[in-house]
Amino acid sequence: MSTRRFRLAPGTELVTVADGRYTLRSEFDAVEMTGEAAVDFAEKVLCELHIPRSMEDISALLPEYAPASVTQQIEALVEQGLVIEVSSSTDASQIMPFTAFLEATGLNADETTARLGKAQVAVFGLEAHGAHLAQMLAQLGVGQIRLVDPFPLTEAHLTLTPVTDRRAIGLSRQQAVASMLGLDEGRIEVGPTGELNEGVVREVSEDCDLVFSCWDQAYGAASHWLNRAAQKSGVPVLFGELRATATFAGPLVLPHRSACWMCFRMRSIACAKDFEQAIAFEEHLDRTRMPRRSEER
Repeated sequence: MSTRRFRLAPGTELVTVADGRYTLRSEFDAVEMTGEAAVDFAEKVLCELHIPRSMEDISALLPEYAPASVTQQIEALVEQGLVIEVSSSTDASQIMPFTAFLEATGLNADETTARLGKAQVAVFGLEAHGAHLAQMLAQLGVGQIRLVDPFPLTEAHLTLTPVTDRRAIGLSRQQAVASMLGLDEGRIEVGPTGELNEGVVREVSEDCDLVFSCWDQAYGAASHWLNRAAQKSGVPVLFGELRATATFAGPLVLPHRSACWMCFRMRSIACAKDFEQAIAFEEHLDRTRMPRRSEER
């Protein structure tokens, strides 16, 4: 039977306010601690809780108090998110920032990472931020990642993506990023090598849990394809776009629950100073069939 272990939640600090007065503070909550028992708890337990300790170890630090009362206090701090219980299978002395974020927002890190390990996602567009996103998803343990970008990797992409091996120049961007990630075959899947079209987009994305659209604005048609695929399959799509001087995060399209990407674009165009020019530019992007971020170094 595993021993329960506890530690201060990442980002939580024990602050001395005055003699005999402490505050246990995180980004989300704060508890003031005064009185003899509270001071003992702060000075003998909490100051030692930056590394995981079992309940037996914690109780041993306060031999003059009943173990049940010590446990009750720890449990109360866990409830407030100021102390976390550490899984026996986790090296909690080296908690990843992502794990810390999950715990701080009230999500069980073990359960969430287990769900991520079963998730299936697709990243469309690997010319810049899409490649970085794919790398982060791999590091977070996402179960299967589909990479879709059949266009060739150029020298410019060595500064725009995590790919640094010059031998990758000339490969498709999806193959170059897949090789860089070095994941087991079951965790990585490379998209079709031929011309991208709406049918291919729908086929790749239809059984995913989440799809990311990372094309630049020059490849507007692909965003329309993903938007329509989402409406048919019900798979959520998170759009993100880099421009020469701006970054757009969103929209997150939740089919049948939120507005679609086309709704977002048309509302944006409707608010433009010159609608005629704005809609002409949108139609121009829709006719484009080649992302061009690497040309804007």
